[in-house]
Amino acid sequence: MKTQALPQNLPMPQSASPLDQLADIHLPDPVSLWPLAPGWYLLLVLLLIFIWVSYVVYQRQQRQRYRREAIRALQQALADYRQHGSLASYLQVLNLTLRRTALSAGASQAVLSLTGLPWLQWLDQGAQLPGRFSDHTNLLLVAPYQKSPEVAGLEDVQRLALAWVKGHNLKRAGKLIKPARETTHV
Repeated sequence: MKTQALPQNLPMPQSASPLDQLADIHLPDPVSLWPLAPGWYLLLVLLLIFIWVSYVVYQRQQRQRYRREAIRALQQALADYRQHGSLASYLQVLNLTLRRTALSAGASQAVLSLTGLPWLQWLDQGAQLPGRFSDHTNLLLVAPYQKSPEVAGLEDVQRLALAWVKGHNLKRAGKLIKPARETTHV
């Protein structure tokens, strides 16, 4: 077989590499930020729900903070009584804590000015309690002023106070005491 020689006058390609003969790569358009993919909308909704629930929980905790502080004060008062044995001091702290709790919960001035048995009856109306404050009048009203008082029922009073702080409802207790109308003098 006879080989034919290539003509010498044909133009030579500039590069002999076959890669140089390929066309340039065409890049796709850049990814747009808008419109968002459905997953991002779901994530945004979940984030908003999380923020709202966190806010509601925070607000509720702030509204109930006075209850936690009152419970701590009552527990500390009982611990101080057990350590030092001052019943009058314990009962003062108990009464003051209950009044501060009622004030923080929004009790009227007429309620806060109650003393003695009416105050205990108002406390009895304010929560579903395992007993009644008015059943312990000897301990709550008389014992602080006695030289050597009888302390029977002290644990019951502590339980009642803690139960009242945890579960008081001033709407239920408000039925007992209505604020007096102001009178005008002519």
